[in-house]
Amino acid sequence: MLSFRHFLSEETGDVTIPVVSITESLSFDVDSINDQLDGCLTESLANPYIGWLNSARILEQYGIKLPKVLFKDILEGEEVVALNMNESEEEHYFYYEYNFVKEGYHSFASIVNESELEELLAEE
Repeated sequence: MLSFRHFLSEETGDVTIPVVSITESLSFDVDSINDQLDGCLTESLANPYIGWLNSARILEQYGIKLPKVLFKDILEGEEVVALNMNESEEEHYFYYEYNFVKEGYHSFASIVNESELEELLAEE
């Protein structure tokens, strides 16, 4: 799966961003979900897949099922999944970032809107 930045820079237009549709009419607070995501990613991890799976478990409680992912760069990277929330007027995305440090992998995950996503992708 391409990172969102690579998706944006693709000139062929053949590549698309994964989209997860949330069919259940669940009301939830994005800030609350992000707090839970922060809590599950506080420790150094053995690999980036552990952080992705921990995030997926939290999101499944809210009817959001993340796709399987293959990280192309094992040392650092970011992945973005569009969340199609039927009742929301604003676009939301699941953003996942990981990098390898001496202690293990540090990961960050968050549900963000489009402007927040642009800020995260610009930070490099």
